[in-house]
Amino acid sequence: MDQADGSQPPWARFRLPLLSVAFVFAARGALRGATLAVAGSLMLGWLSSLPGALEQGIDFRAGDGGTPVLLALSLLALSPLVAVAAAALAWRGSYPIAAALLASSMTIVGLNRRHRLCGP
Repeated sequence: MDQADGSQPPWARFRLPLLSVAFVFAARGALRGATLAVAGSLMLGWLSSLPGALEQGIDFRAGDGGTPVLLALSLLALSPLVAVAAAALAWRGSYPIAAALLASSMTIVGLNRRHRLCGP
């Protein structure tokens, strides 16, 4: 739970293998599988950072202007919504390119990186 000792929730260790699976799917041209794996990684990232943010709170004083608010919004609401929407689009298969772009949008925008949102 992102504590001072650096411990992570148990599901956090599955994120890298899941992204490796996404890479293999992408290399084989299986856009649906790659998108589902990236969406799953987004959910695991959200689940990994959520307990620490809920336990320690979110520091809105750090950074400049609206950046902490945007990061908090992405942490609490935007990331799971994007992951679920991308997974649903990929699962149905009706809009595979839109699903892939949606799943990668959090990384493209830069909100999927670990930011220091929690207080001291």
